[in-house]
Amino acid sequence: MKLAELFLRYLEYSRIHKKSFASDQSKVNNYFLPKLGHIDLDMISRRDIADYIQGLNGLKLSTRNRHISLLKAVFTWSVEFNYISSSPVAGFK
Repeated sequence: MKLAELFLRYLEYSRIHKKSFASDQSKVNNYFLPKLGHIDLDMISRRDIADYIQGLNGLKLSTRNRHISLLKAVFTWSVEFNYISSSPVAGFK
C-alpha cells in the first residue's frame, strides 16, 4: 500500500470523527500526497519524515508543528488499525 492510499483512508476517518477535517484534508491534498504519497507504507522512515518537515522551510514554525501533529495522528491511527506495527513519527519533535 502506498502512503497516498493510507492518507485517503485516514481522511475518511477524519471526516466522521474530527472537527479539523477541512484542515486535515488541505494538508493531505496540498502537501502530504504530492511529497509523500508515492512511498510504500512499509518503507516509510523517520528520515523521510524529517526530510519532509525540513522541506517546509517556507512555512512558519507553528504551521510546521501542525504538519507534525497531523502526521503523528495519521500514523497513530495506522498503528491502531493494524496498517503498520510502529509509527515512524513516534517521539518526533
